[in-house]
Amino acid sequence: MSSQNSRQVPTFAEHRDAVAAAVVEVSENSFFAFVAPAEPDLFSELVNIPSAAEGDASGEGRWLRTSVSFDGAFNGVVEVAMPERLARELLASFVGLGPDDPVEQEELVDSTGEFVNQVCGTWLTRACHHRRFDLTPPAVERMPVGWAPVVDEGSAGERGWVYFTLNDQPVSVGVRFAPFGESAT
Repeated sequence: MSSQNSRQVPTFAEHRDAVAAAVVEVSENSFFAFVAPAEPDLFSELVNIPSAAEGDASGEGRWLRTSVSFDGAFNGVVEVAMPERLARELLASFVGLGPDDPVEQEELVDSTGEFVNQVCGTWLTRACHHRRFDLTPPAVERMPVGWAPVVDEGSAGERGWVYFTLNDQPVSVGVRFAPFGESAT
């Protein structure tokens, strides 16, 4: 007889490939974006390009950090960081906007949250076939000017990161698992 408290917390290594596959599937099929894995060195290089480090009123150079928590057979959080410029491109592709169409901040937040929600849901559905998970509504945070994600080489144990380029822009995707009864956030 097993209780919820006796269940094992997964390791990131067990789910790395499934998380990466979910990012590719959602990026290509729902947001019509070109996606490629990025080694940590390339990711860091792209993050540190001067135009990405400076922010302006349009959001150029600013980052959005979005998280979705999940609870079920195991629990944790998926976190994605992407440049606001990329989030605007993904929104335009997702809903069919033209390059000069105005974008409201609320629409940007909603579409970025939807992207992360789809990544989390696709990963959990594919990797954990007949298990039930509840997802929280996405939390989207517009980071201050000058903020940028850093490469986290600590992809061991209950947390880890994978890095991508979407439309040639850097994106980090992290997963943290939490012991039952504890929050991963």
